[in-house]
Amino acid sequence: MLQENFKKVEKANWLKIIFNSARFLISLLVLNIGVVLLFTVEISRNFYISTVVIFIVLLIILGIADFFVFSYYKKKYPNIYFYDDGFSVGKNEKNYYKNLQYFLSKEVYMVGNTFTAIFFKSNEGKWEKINAGGYKKDSFDLFQEDFVKQNYPSVLEKIENGESEEFPFRKSHKLSFSLFSDKKQIENFDNLKKIKVSKENITFDDEVYEWENYKVGVTDGVIYVKDLKDAIILAFGNEMEIFCENLLVFLIKRLNKN
Repeated sequence: MLQENFKKVEKANWLKIIFNSARFLISLLVLNIGVVLLFTVEISRNFYISTVVIFIVLLIILGIADFFVFSYYKKKYPNIYFYDDGFSVGKNEKNYYKNLQYFLSKEVYMVGNTFTAIFFKSNEGKWEKINAGGYKKDSFDLFQEDFVKQNYPSVLEKIENGESEEFPFRKSHKLSFSLFSDKKQIENFDNLKKIKVSKENITFDDEVYEWENYKVGVTDGVIYVKDLKDAIILAFGNEMEIFCENLLVFLIKRLNKN
């Protein structure tokens, strides 16, 4: 049952899934059509009971294969339910935005707010994955916007009181297909480098930039630092995975003084 603060549901974009998996799905379709045509021609030439039996058996096998393929994609791209204070994946429990950890998995060639997956962890739970490639481009805008809304008041108060907020980051993982790819994505989170945001400055690992002396901003998904003459000193693009990136972007826009 949907909760009272339900906002919308995002369903898989099957045209996008078919396009992204075109080679495999077209091969499966050709196999289905090929088997039907082959046995139709064969039966029309010489009607043998054994041929008909083989044809029926193959159709059953193909039907089972088609069912499992469809079930695989259905499981891979479940409905995503969005609420004011969180979201749920399929029939699973709600994940609350408050104190949620997440990072967006991207490819270097991507620009702007595009990504292939969202890895997230709610409170002390385990890391989970949403395969973003099977949904519309703007399907997760609510996720990003509402996460910021739920977390920025307490974070801003923390910063105004003289503390700093940390955002771990690392280079994006470029993994070939394997059964363990997802596991490798969420390994080795200890001792990551960090971006630290305070009222006076922003620190990238050990490089400190005072808000008053530099221009810090975001354009097309790239976080940059410039001197006051607009010379680029540092740029973080899609080669980096930044935890809770949307909150960091909000803070940069809020605290940047130039």
